[in-house]
Amino acid sequence: MREIKSPAEIAIINRATKIGGEAIIEAMRSTVPGLTEQELDAVGQFFFIRHGAQGEAYRAIVASGAVATNPHQRAGPKVMVDGELVLMDYCPDLGYYRCDITRQWPVNGKFTPVQRELYGFYLGVYEAVLYAIKPNITAQDVVKAALTTMEKILAETKFSKPIYENAAKEYVERYRRMLNPDTAGPNRGRGANLGHAVGMATHDFGGGSGVMRPGMVFTIEPEFRIPEEQLYIRLEDMIVITDAGAKITSDFVPRSIAAVEKTMAESGLLQTYGRIR
Repeated sequence: MREIKSPAEIAIINRATKIGGEAIIEAMRSTVPGLTEQELDAVGQFFFIRHGAQGEAYRAIVASGAVATNPHQRAGPKVMVDGELVLMDYCPDLGYYRCDITRQWPVNGKFTPVQRELYGFYLGVYEAVLYAIKPNITAQDVVKAALTTMEKILAETKFSKPIYENAAKEYVERYRRMLNPDTAGPNRGRGANLGHAVGMATHDFGGGSGVMRPGMVFTIEPEFRIPEEQLYIRLEDMIVITDAGAKITSDFVPRSIAAVEKTMAESGLLQTYGRIR
């Protein structure tokens, strides 16, 4: 019952996703150097309550700069500074159902050359997996279909440092190991696992591994790390499996470099109202 969602359940989850996605979009617009992570948390909470949610599905994960290497960094008083990326992972609880969306963007509104290089590589590989998801195939089939694109992106990307290239190779290799679960490594004996189910819990039962069956709702959220420079990149999208295909219900939330920069150039709620002095 928890694994396969009914149409009524999916409708609630889709509305939660719409609210959560719009909150993240407004956080993008509102981000400028000098704001705190807590202020982006406040934007999300405003949107959640304004649109009828009971509150947050989980405590806001807002992490700028090196603290993003902690994937569950809570929104705090840290001031976001020029040149950093900020990651936001946040969604509402609506009628006892949740969503789970993550986006990452430059605090100053423009990706640096290194950020464009690393984020661009990650995004290409991420979307290779995302758009390979289909009903009635296994997670292993998804990875197998995506690997050709991943390897092409890896071969065509010009990395500015050897540590970046090595991290990218390891990132793709983690997916390749999913096809051989009996080999040594963190996936030994597990097989392919794309992400986690979402429903009455943010990490719900079923979804993300095994056969992609209609009614499943899950996310993917692979991590790309360069520990030598404390760099961390992660995105996350909501996927609903139907008889006709896989619906990426959070696709409207800007993800490409161009779309993120365009959104950040728009006027934000926090700048409209400012601070009380």
